[in-house]
Amino acid sequence: MYLLAPDGRPAAREVITNELCVVGGEIYGSDIYLDGEPVMKFDAHGQISDYPSTRKYASYIELFLKFFKYGENDVQLAAKNFYTNWIREIDEEEYIAERTDIQAREPKMKSESYFQHPLYNLNPAQIRKQGKRIISPDYTNPRYIEIKDKKSMVMRYYNSGKDIELGKEDGGLLYVPEPGKVCLFATTGDVGIFDCDAHVEGLEQDCLDTKSEVDALVSAVSSCQK
Repeated sequence: MYLLAPDGRPAAREVITNELCVVGGEIYGSDIYLDGEPVMKFDAHGQISDYPSTRKYASYIELFLKFFKYGENDVQLAAKNFYTNWIREIDEEEYIAERTDIQAREPKMKSESYFQHPLYNLNPAQIRKQGKRIISPDYTNPRYIEIKDKKSMVMRYYNSGKDIELGKEDGGLLYVPEPGKVCLFATTGDVGIFDCDAHVEGLEQDCLDTKSEVDALVSAVSSCQK
């Protein structure tokens, strides 16, 4: 992984003290985790498969996906996962009510370990309050990043021979999702009116338009831990 400066020269090695990543693009060759539990995986070609061990919690995984408005394969979108983790408002009372309804229909003759499993007890609002990511990963790992100017960058991934140009109107904000990782933010034009959202290209610019929005985001992720 290497970083190119605006003039096209590689950055000095000592400048890159952590592994660079981007909040944007599509996730390949990785497991997808809910509260640290692997629930599905994408191979290097983007094919998805689930984990047999988590199929028994399918109703709780489906609740999460529906509640946070994930479409087909949206869990592959790094910015969407970041948006879920740190930006989207969560109605904890509504989520718990829907989860309780599922639990009420569960057979009672199950092991104690089943009822103690994190997926059975998934509470996204509390996970965020604990400074943890609800769903991960929420970044991608490009082969290289070229900073074109203050508002754009070009990336190339290992599974593609094509350069991808993305916006970078992030005010210089960086994201450290876990020790050894430092992520840039990819941004895209606003879709809709007065709302922040996320797409394959990255976060909408209005997620980071004002100082108050950036301050709120920094506060939300300041206690992030792996």
